[in-house]
Amino acid sequence: LKYLTPVAYDMLAYCIIEALGNPQKERMKHEDTNLSSWLQGLANFCANVFKKYPIELTGLLQYVTNQLKAGKSFDLLVLKEVIQKMAGIEISDEVTPSQLEAMAGGELLKAEGGYFSQVRNTKKSSQRLRESLVDSNLCLPLCLLTAQQRDYIIFRD
Repeated sequence: LKYLTPVAYDMLAYCIIEALGNPQKERMKHEDTNLSSWLQGLANFCANVFKKYPIELTGLLQYVTNQLKAGKSFDLLVLKEVIQKMAGIEISDEVTPSQLEAMAGGELLKAEGGYFSQVRNTKKSSQRLRESLVDSNLCLPLCLLTAQQRDYIIFRD
């Protein structure tokens, strides 16, 4: 992937969106309690590729926005993975009390005790993500639609 042309990167983004939008693919496993492994794998692949290579994010963000407008929340997994990988945000289920206290302190205390794993350089990728969200005017719609999905999932599903 390192030596692809910009057109090839655009084609890769299109193929990812095409795979996400395939109506024949089941998004839930057969027992209907977990997301299917192909969706989890594609979301992880998508996040890693968009973080590492200069691929335009606007198409993917617009696809997720359109899915949320249609009331389909499965593609929030893709958005979550992209934001986590590109912004360097780590979600940890098991936070110790000392780590929680360190996160409430200043920058030095956060650096020493608040991070749960190795700190990675995400300055360029987080800047690209921010620019894509701002330039395409998708910040506010994504925030509002994500908040609306919470009510939709709880009260209508």
